[in-house]
Amino acid sequence: MPEGDEMTSMASRRQRAAWHTLVGCGAAVAFLCCVAVLGATLLGMRLWPRMMILHPTRIAQVSQQIARYRLPEGYKELFASDLLGFKMVAIGPTGAQAGLLTIVLLQLPPVEMDDAALRQQIEEAVAQQTGLGNVVLRPAGRQKVTIRGQTVELTLQRGTTPDGQVVQQLSGMFDGTNGPVLLFISGLERAWDAPRIAAFLASIE
Repeated sequence: MPEGDEMTSMASRRQRAAWHTLVGCGAAVAFLCCVAVLGATLLGMRLWPRMMILHPTRIAQVSQQIARYRLPEGYKELFASDLLGFKMVAIGPTGAQAGLLTIVLLQLPPVEMDDAALRQQIEEAVAQQTGLGNVVLRPAGRQKVTIRGQTVELTLQRGTTPDGQVVQQLSGMFDGTNGPVLLFISGLERAWDAPRIAAFLASIE
């Protein structure tokens, strides 16, 4: 059995890991809240151009620091952000499906993620901040996929808009190029192209 000092040391390490994870969770939520709030304020009108990267070359530079992937046919990188240690890229369809579905990859600053339960809390906390308008999303299942050689469990949530349209969100976390990455795919069910989404997930490296 571990000695008293060793047990104390192990407990201390667990507490530090939990604390770092919770800090990461709070920071991620704070980041997304800042993005949402600033976008609707006068200060946001001044800062938003700096937060939001629209030039294709610069978007590609940010995305490659998160993970490499192949865009599904008919999709493009919409914008990116590189702020306060967070890197984010948003991807979506063009043409008639534009705006109906969005794929977001959000890279967190390096934090300890040993506890699966706390990792799930991060996913759920950020999912609440990236919900679709006033839609209440409810758990609708889980699925396992392979991303960058890792088995990743994705959570599926569904909800209904005030006008009766079904929306859904798929979320999960994987280890990206430079740290943990939160994946969110949100959109209307009628725009949900499962084969292309599966191909995109399989292409991430």
